[in-house]
Amino acid sequence: MATFNGQGYLDFDSPSAAARARQTPAKAGGDRERILDLLGREGPLTDEQIAERLAMEPNTVRPRRGELVKAGLVRAVDEEGRTRTGSRATRWGRV
Repeated sequence: MATFNGQGYLDFDSPSAAARARQTPAKAGGDRERILDLLGREGPLTDEQIAERLAMEPNTVRPRRGELVKAGLVRAVDEEGRTRTGSRATRWGRV
């Protein structure tokens, strides 16, 4: 089943989560794919950790990660993460 998400179609029946991320607009889709790959290798991670490891701005990571959550590809794992300032942060992992 393909569902329109306002930016492109996501095929929720696709066997590969990364493949679903690739089916969206080029730049945003590339960022989502990079985030998915990273979480698959190193997750769970906070938004700040994702941004650091991928050399991306946190303001780019958060909306892309949010889109992945909305698509059912990423979920909140716990709130055990910490920011650089010591605040609690949600850690995200692949579904």
